[in-house]
Amino acid sequence: MKFCVIPIRFKSQRLQKKNYKDVFGLRLNSITISQAIGSGIFDKIIVAVDEDHEYDDMIKLPDNVEIYKRNPTNSSPDSSLESIITEVINVFSVDPEDWLTVLQVTNPLRKKEYFDLIHEAQQQGLYSSITSVVASKRFTYEEVLAPGFIRSNTQNKEAELLETGSFWSFKIVEFLKFGHRNPHPNLPIRIDVEDDFDIDNIDDFEIFRAMHLKRVTVDSWYRQNLDYISDEYALFLEHFKNHLDIIYKIDINLINEVIAIGKKIRGSLNSDGKIIFFGNGGSAADSQHLATEFISKLKKTRSALPAIALTTDSSAITAIANDYGAEYVFSRQVSALVTANDIVIGITTSGNSTNVIRGLEEAKSHGATTVLMTSAKYEPSNKIWNFCLQVPSTDTAAIQELHIFIGHLLVAIGEDVDA
Repeated sequence: MKFCVIPIRFKSQRLQKKNYKDVFGLRLNSITISQAIGSGIFDKIIVAVDEDHEYDDMIKLPDNVEIYKRNPTNSSPDSSLESIITEVINVFSVDPEDWLTVLQVTNPLRKKEYFDLIHEAQQQGLYSSITSVVASKRFTYEEVLAPGFIRSNTQNKEAELLETGSFWSFKIVEFLKFGHRNPHPNLPIRIDVEDDFDIDNIDDFEIFRAMHLKRVTVDSWYRQNLDYISDEYALFLEHFKNHLDIIYKIDINLINEVIAIGKKIRGSLNSDGKIIFFGNGGSAADSQHLATEFISKLKKTRSALPAIALTTDSSAITAIANDYGAEYVFSRQVSALVTANDIVIGITTSGNSTNVIRGLEEAKSHGATTVLMTSAKYEPSNKIWNFCLQVPSTDTAAIQELHIFIGHLLVAIGEDVDA
């Protein structure tokens, strides 16, 4: 059989309750538990907790996972990993020829290929232990103090393999014989440098949170393992991934366009102009939301700024739709209200809303500055806009989320009218 042990400490000398820190709605230890389950290589997974363990009811544990409460003597922050392993071996029915793999909660950036390599090496039976290592060109203390030391010598230094805390795997009989987790012959499995990340303090933890978000978006196996947490969390992660995908695709061109429009808005407001928004459905709500930010405030306490959402006058909208057609509900209002000093922002996730296009065309004919806020769905046919904010996504919900994000940036830049 192949056993896996995940030791979890409640107490921690440097960072209190480190193994239980919240990582966007789940506990840090749940990430490692889910990886052990998702690897599919272990017959039995033992989560070895201490006396003060807090059960995480978000995680769904299959039958081969057991929460085991360690003896008080092995629950202190300074109890050794070897003593915990020995206790688990004594309590559970293990055969000396079985394999045991230890996964540390505080080194959670693992890939599927690492588990596959562990499994392959165990099957070959040529080694007594398997250890995660990373290639490094770090200098020793003595090397740094040596005469003539130059930091650039790194390029000429041969890389050394350093042990990491990602995983240890060993035959139980060899562990019992030698009393440590790396009996020989040992197979070092190299992990990627970016995966050699051990959480030791609050700064490490905050960095890991950012790395976790990135890993969720680029590594499908890492993300899918978190489905073991709960169906609701899996749904949350899917929406979160869609949102992050679009954030990571933002480039300098979009940023420069946002800044340029913000400055145009500021100039318009300084020249007695106004900001006019319109859109359909969710984009209509966004229009009203952003217009309100100008009239009330976003962050800065200042005078009210003139902004209109052409989606709020139900009498005008229904009358125009009835008399002229729905495609004219914005252009008709634009023709009555817009001047050359104004900024007119049409919002459409597809870029193909006829009434939004006609509204921008009308605004351009009046000499106003026009802005189309749209997405990767949009394929320009004729340039009816002076600026185009094209969000790099085709997912409607993610597009709308970023439209509000960008809209708030425009308000933040524009409301500083004296700059």
